[in-house]
Amino acid sequence: MTIEKKRKVARQLGLPVTDNTTEETVYNLIDNELKQTEFKTGKHQGLHPVEVFTRYADMKDNILAATDLVKQALLFNIYREKSDGRITRGEAEVAKSEKDLVKLLVDDDNQDMLIELENDVKSKKLLAV
Repeated sequence: MTIEKKRKVARQLGLPVTDNTTEETVYNLIDNELKQTEFKTGKHQGLHPVEVFTRYADMKDNILAATDLVKQALLFNIYREKSDGRITRGEAEVAKSEKDLVKLLVDDDNQDMLIELENDVKSKKLLAV
C-alpha cells in the first residue's frame, strides 16, 4: 500500500493524519487503532477496527480518493452536513448523503465538479498553513 493510500485510509478511520504526516507515524497510528477491540467514538463507534480498515483498504482507488476528498471538504467546511445527513454547499443541497456525494464525484459526467472540489480543498489547505 502506498503512503498516500495509507493516509487516506487513516483519515477514514478518523485518525489525525495530514498530507505531511510521515509514513512511520501513519503506520503507528493505524497499528494502534487496529489493536483496539472496537471504535469508542466517531462515525464507526462500536465497529471492529480491522473490519473497517479492510473495507477502506479494499476500496477501488477512485472511490477511496473521492471518499477522502469528501471527508476533507467537510473538515474544511467547503461542504456541510445537515442533521438529516444532507450535504450542502452554502444553502444549496449537493447530495442526500456522503455516500451519494461520493457516487456523484466518481461519475465520469461530473469530473468538473470533482476537479473544482479538489482545487477548493487544495486552497483551504494552503490557507491553513
